[in-house]
Amino acid sequence: DVLIAAPYCDDYGAEAYAGCVRLYSGPHEGTRGPDDATATLLGPYEFAQVGVSIAGALDANQDGYADVLVGSLGDNDSRQSWGAAWLVHGPISGTHFLDEADSTYISDEGGDQAGWSVRGGGSSAGAGTISLLIGAPTSDLEGRESGSAYVVDAQLTGEVRLGDATAILSSRHQSAHAGQALDCAGDTDGDGIDDLIIGEPQLGAFVDGQEHEGMAWIVPGPVSGAWLLDDVATEIRSEGTRAFAGYDVSGIGDSNADGYDDVLVGAYFYTDKSYEDRGAAALFLGPIPRARDLADADALILGHVEHAFFGIRTAAAGD
Repeated sequence: DVLIAAPYCDDYGAEAYAGCVRLYSGPHEGTRGPDDATATLLGPYEFAQVGVSIAGALDANQDGYADVLVGSLGDNDSRQSWGAAWLVHGPISGTHFLDEADSTYISDEGGDQAGWSVRGGGSSAGAGTISLLIGAPTSDLEGRESGSAYVVDAQLTGEVRLGDATAILSSRHQSAHAGQALDCAGDTDGDGIDDLIIGEPQLGAFVDGQEHEGMAWIVPGPVSGAWLLDDVATEIRSEGTRAFAGYDVSGIGDSNADGYDDVLVGAYFYTDKSYEDRGAAALFLGPIPRARDLADADALILGHVEHAFFGIRTAAAGD
């Protein structure tokens, strides 16, 4: 089955820009439209922008059915970009407003944009646990729009405040937007517990004068409590101005079959002497025990023309 999001849709009785996510059951062939969807999940209020991020193929409650995690930029009618995420347990069919979801994850502060990014977090909170990851890139917990990533227990139901998350990982740097991208990194260090990768793409001007060089962080699991990223994580940094490293990040599994999982870091404004803003994606093989730079990535995949913005999105492709 496949999930497809439309964060500006307002059909089926939804409010303006409420957004929706549609589930289409396989097999797939021919042209399919909204009426062919197995399920439609609707934003419950105006300007919710449901579906700005989605994650599927999760079994949060371990019942054998895949569940769906949906992020949005709005939480209520105030339109203050609080953000929210909803978890809907499978099997799913029919049309539903997301205020009927099995779990609702809500930010504690307006303007956080919690739900900008959502992913499954694997066992990052410890052996036998199942976690979800929710990014809030404009959270002010440690500085204006410094950003935070939340690790939440996937088996909680009802309304869950993100301030009560299992772990809160925040940037100390103003306007860094940590949590704009995040993913389960898999087991990069071979200890049997999943790790995390968190992007901080606008890091720069308030740290060392480099404009938006960006960064990604590898956070080893298990993780719990509230932490600054540079106290618990290993950094992957860009050496260049305005690279926006960490704009997207992905755990890609064990790409070289050495027993350690690997990660991919997108830097879509990467520039070198050949092409301006060509973009790049940097592959780092696990384990990653020390700070790294894009320049010493195990593989650096480059855009081929100026302004290609290569690396704006990354993902594991499988075999």
